[in-house]
Amino acid sequence: MSNGTPRTGTSIGISERTAPGTLPEALTAAVLITQDKVSLKSLAERLWAEYQETLPAAQRSGKLPIDVYTSTTTNFDKALMRIRRGALGACPLLLVAGCEQTWNGKPYRPLDTTGS
Repeated sequence: MSNGTPRTGTSIGISERTAPGTLPEALTAAVLITQDKVSLKSLAERLWAEYQETLPAAQRSGKLPIDVYTSTTTNFDKALMRIRRGALGACPLLLVAGCEQTWNGKPYRPLDTTGS
């Protein structure tokens, strides 16, 4: 609403005073949730190797069940590089990255797809 009353469901970063159906002049703030690719790749490889040791030799596979090699999404290193070169201007940014330290410490277990 244009009277300054906050609207429910407003997207993060969109000014509460922005009229419905229009774009704000500038972002008030931004939050980027991403990954630290280097530490997560190392963690995934270690967890997968530990899990493989629990399987019979005939069922083992050296190939990770997830792709940790291509970078088609924003990752911590790329985001940090852009922040340091000033690509955001004066927009405040909270950068949150999943990494090995955010892991819950539990060993890898495949999802139960049987519904039992």
